[in-house]
Amino acid sequence: MLVLTSKVVIAKSTDQNILSPAKTDAEVVWTKAGCGTLSDRPPCPDQAAGGDHQASSPQFFMVGLSHRTAPVEVRERVSVPMAELVPQARRLLEAHGLLEVVLLSTCNRFEIYAVAPAGQEPGPGLLGFFGLNAEEIENFGQFLTGERAMEHLFGVTAGLDSMVLGETEISGQVKQAYLTAQAAGLTGRITNPVFQLALRTAKAIRTHTPVGRGATSVGSVAVELADKIFDGGLAAADVLILGAGQMGETCVRHLKKHGARRITVCNRSADKAIRLAAEVGGQPVPWSERWDAIASHDIIVGAAAADGYLIEAPAFAARRGKRAGRPCFLIDIAVPRIFAPRLVELEGVFLYDIDDLRRVVEEHKDQRRQALPQARALIAEAVAEGRRRLAPRPRGAARPALRPRPMTDDFDGGRRGWRPSSVTLRTLPAGVS
Repeated sequence: MLVLTSKVVIAKSTDQNILSPAKTDAEVVWTKAGCGTLSDRPPCPDQAAGGDHQASSPQFFMVGLSHRTAPVEVRERVSVPMAELVPQARRLLEAHGLLEVVLLSTCNRFEIYAVAPAGQEPGPGLLGFFGLNAEEIENFGQFLTGERAMEHLFGVTAGLDSMVLGETEISGQVKQAYLTAQAAGLTGRITNPVFQLALRTAKAIRTHTPVGRGATSVGSVAVELADKIFDGGLAAADVLILGAGQMGETCVRHLKKHGARRITVCNRSADKAIRLAAEVGGQPVPWSERWDAIASHDIIVGAAAADGYLIEAPAFAARRGKRAGRPCFLIDIAVPRIFAPRLVELEGVFLYDIDDLRRVVEEHKDQRRQALPQARALIAEAVAEGRRRLAPRPRGAARPALRPRPMTDDFDGGRRGWRPSSVTLRTLPAGVS
């Protein structure tokens, strides 16, 4: 059987958790402020009542950090490139004796979704595997078990915990993380149905609530910021995109929509740069010529993958002579960051990283926040469905197959997939269902 009791350990954060309404007495919320360390946390309600679920059953849990709990300089240290997700997850599974594991690593979060075997007590200390020390784990780590971990995953997948409330990119990122782990044999009887249910829940929320209407991605918010900070707007700016991945593609399309005067795409893979530039009437530039491109553009958006800073202050300053005194705006939406922080010390250089986008994001939140109760209602129903699927069966009773068929691109699951009940849909305001 699977334990679906709940334990919550949330790091100190300036943002309210929007996934759930106010916590009840039955939930344990532990913050650093005035409450000691994570190791001092009180037992979850079931343990306090004398239960021993943790000793007898596997536990589904989440441990990680996000833009709500940790600054970008911490998030970038634990970020795992796509090519390393499986090797890192496998090493984590073997080192800690986990049964199943899925790693989710994006620009705004790093989260481990896993199943611990019966008799093993999981905890936020798993973040130490990725280089954080005890104090950093205490300050920035987040730890959830059981239904609370499931609820969190469903909300994350629907974009409810994103920097840009209701953004849709995260659904694709969760799907990719899950499929990568599934293909490597790292998922199983618990994570398979939970992740598929998370993806279906996200689709239901986008379909039946306005929480995602008018929502923008991090990439599009970066473009909006660029339009605001440059005198004359994008129509008077030459813009360079470093990186042609998913985030870079989003930026390029929004730059075209906002009427950027000239769009240049620079990427390590020339084919991707050529294809993306052709879509918007832009110009591709080989990666070997990136410094010449950097010197000749007004706005540079960093969206490339890298292990460290690609653009350092001394090298940038050496090439600034070509700019004839024009200001240069650097917008770094990559994690790890690719623009060195010391670039802001150069005259005429203005640097914004992904955490600086919060000011723009706040302008979009109010309308979509009004839809959160509707989204929570769908998540609550989905959690109940997850509880039903994973509940222990009476001895001798047939258990339905919990390893689902392979995921399809629409991840809807067809008629056999979970869908919100008509009762829940009737509670939503007219016009959204």
